[in-house]
Amino acid sequence: MLSALPEPTLSLRHAPACTLFIVWVSVCAFAPEVIWQGGTLLSHEFGSAEIYNAVFIAILFTFFVEPIAERLKAGAMWLPHGHVGSRFVLGAAVSLMIGAAVVCVHESMGAYLGVAHAEEPAKWIRLNHAITQALEWASVPAAAAVAWFTALASRRIGYWATGIACIWIVTAGLIWGWSLQDELATSLIGCVVTVWGTRIVLRGWTPRTVQNLARSVAITAAASLTFAATAPILLGWLTGSAYEFYTLAEAYEDFRFYVGWILGLLFAPDPVPDPVPVPVPVQSPTHAPAMP
Repeated sequence: MLSALPEPTLSLRHAPACTLFIVWVSVCAFAPEVIWQGGTLLSHEFGSAEIYNAVFIAILFTFFVEPIAERLKAGAMWLPHGHVGSRFVLGAAVSLMIGAAVVCVHESMGAYLGVAHAEEPAKWIRLNHAITQALEWASVPAAAAVAWFTALASRRIGYWATGIACIWIVTAGLIWGWSLQDELATSLIGCVVTVWGTRIVLRGWTPRTVQNLARSVAITAAASLTFAATAPILLGWLTGSAYEFYTLAEAYEDFRFYVGWILGLLFAPDPVPDPVPVPVPVQSPTHAPAMP
């Protein structure tokens, strides 16, 4: 006869790290869309002056701001330098390119928020719109992550949390007025990822658990988007009529969302560095041992 499976162990000391993980993944989920929309707006007015401005600020960022940030994170004034000779020059060039990219991202976000030339009331309207859209995009990965950590803390409550997360994912589309295609696609993918992730977590938390969660999002999203792209072609070939589940813009938008979700899972630090062992069933003896 099998005894009851032990509960996964997730203590309260993991709560701050798990909360940070949820916020981290949620931010990454909507960040690509913000950058994309801002970059689209910025592309119409991006000229040589903006390029020189990005390079100038990148130089300050590379040779002044970044070294200060590195020393603050390390808690030491003197850091070992691993780059010498040509490698040092290459490292500086890479840092300069990253700095320029950061400036461009900053400009894109500024264009998205409309803070450059707008009046004060308009700035608040754009900011409220951005926050609302951020919450809209972040709510799905946040709900899934909450369900996963709840399952890691308590198997029984985790099942309920997974069901509630799936209900929220379906409800979110109704709250924010998603189109029927977005509602169906996001609900299907979000619920599958949430349930799949809960099953992954309940097998025990290991150093590869976060990677497996990211892989589950990638596989589910890729399969669903591929089906949405190929199904209309197949139906049109079979019936002779034109079908369209996704417009190209909607497909790109969903692609950016799932890429951000996957990158968030890969970028965020592991909130449970100590492995949680897989619960192993213990089998009681079927008969008493023979007396000597």
